[in-house]
Amino acid sequence: ITVKESLHQIPNKGIGYGVLKYITPMELKEGINLDTVPQIEFNYLGQFDADVEQMSQFKIALESGGESISSNREFKYDFSIGGMITGGKLSITVSYKKKYYSKEIVCDLLDNYKKSLLEIINHCKGLTLLDNIICEDIIENVADEIII
Repeated sequence: ITVKESLHQIPNKGIGYGVLKYITPMELKEGINLDTVPQIEFNYLGQFDADVEQMSQFKIALESGGESISSNREFKYDFSIGGMITGGKLSITVSYKKKYYSKEIVCDLLDNYKKSLLEIINHCKGLTLLDNIICEDIIENVADEIII
C-alpha cells in the first residue's frame, strides 16, 4: 500500500521523468544518473478466460505449450515475472538468473510476493466505496487461491 501511496505523490503521473531524460539539454542534467538498468521485468498479460469465453470457437488448452523462450537465451533482467488470470485464478511465472540466485532465495521471494498480493487484496476489500473503484478489478479477478 505504501507503493500505491508513493505513486500518487508523483506529479503528473511521472511525465517529468521522460521530459528530463529525453528532452532536457545535457548541460541541465549534470550530476543526474538516468542510465539505471532495471533488474526486474513484469508483464501482466490480462484476464484470458474472459476473452476466450467470448470467442466460442476457441478455448484454453490444458496441455503445456512448452518453453515460450529458449533456455539458452541471455537474460536481460535478473527476474522476469509474468502474470495472467485463467480460470478465475491469478497465475504467476518467474524466470531468473540461476547463476546469481539460488532456488531457496527465489522461493522465499515468491512466498513474500504472494503474501503481499494477499495483503493488497484484503486491504482493497476493506476500503470505502470511492476507494474500491481503484481496487475493483483486483477483487473481481483474483480468486482466494493465487498460483505461483
